[in-house]
Amino acid sequence: MQGWSVWAAAAIISIASVQLSAQEIDMTECLSIDDSAQRKECFSRVYSTPAPKPPTLPSGWSETRAFDEMRGRKSFYVLTANIPPMWPMQFPYHDTTMKLAIGCSSNHEWAYFVFSTSPNMLGADLRDEYSEIQAQVLWSGDIITHGFTQDHGSRFLMFDDSAEVIRRLETNPTMIAEFSWYGEGRVQFAVKLTGGSDAIKYVRSKCR
Repeated sequence: MQGWSVWAAAAIISIASVQLSAQEIDMTECLSIDDSAQRKECFSRVYSTPAPKPPTLPSGWSETRAFDEMRGRKSFYVLTANIPPMWPMQFPYHDTTMKLAIGCSSNHEWAYFVFSTSPNMLGADLRDEYSEIQAQVLWSGDIITHGFTQDHGSRFLMFDDSAEVIRRLETNPTMIAEFSWYGEGRVQFAVKLTGGSDAIKYVRSKCR
C-alpha cells in the first residue's frame, strides 16, 4: 500500500507539472501543503482556473506578416483602415489615403504611416538614401512635433520615437497628423485609435 501511495504521489506531481506548463501556474505551493484536505482544495482551485485567452485583433484593424529569408526573421504588423485627408487634395494626390501601422520582430517594435502613394513633403532634410521629415501630431490636446525617416520614393514614414508613439497609441482615442505637403500646404489626417491598445497587445503576442 505504501508503494502505491508513493506511485500515486509521483503521478500527481507529474500531472501537476503538465498542468503547470499548460496554464502557467506555479503548483509548488499546493505540493508544499502538509494537510491533505487543504492540499486537495488547492489543487481543485488551481485546476478550475481557466487558461488565459490569447489576445484577439479588434474590429477596424487588419494584420499582415513578412519573413526575411536571408536572416530567418519574422515580422508582424497591425494596421488601421485607409484614412483619407480631412480636406480633399488636388491631382495628382486627390485619392491619397494613409494607414497607421505598428510592427514588431522579436523584442523590437516600431510605428509608421503608410500612404497609398509616395508622399511629397516640404522641408525634408535630404540625405544620400533617405529624407528626415518633421510633422506635428495632436494627441488629446497636446501638439507634439515628431521626426520621421522616409527612404527616397517610399510610401512609408517611420517614426523616429516609436516607443513613445506606441505608448501614446495605447492611451489616446484619436490622433491628428499634420504634414507640409508640396503643392497642398498643410494636410491633416484624423486617425481613430479605437481598439489601439488591443491591437498592440495582439501584435506583441505574435512576436514573443
